[in-house]
Amino acid sequence: IGASRCGDLPPLRAVIPGVRRLADWARRQGFADVVELTDEPGSRLTVRDLQDTIHEIVAIGTVDQLLIYFA
Repeated sequence: IGASRCGDLPPLRAVIPGVRRLADWARRQGFADVVELTDEPGSRLTVRDLQDTIHEIVAIGTVDQLLIYFA
């Protein structure tokens, strides 16, 4: 999860690349399903997006481990 914008503050430029790097790391470690949620330009990220995504993953019923990284 990467949120680079908050209110009127300047965007944090390292957030999106950091999420990408962590996702690549997770894939190399064998995590089967890696989902990247960010507020990259043109996207909007809401709490509901996070809730829906986590619910969809857990609802599959085969999750032994869930790693959530927030930047």
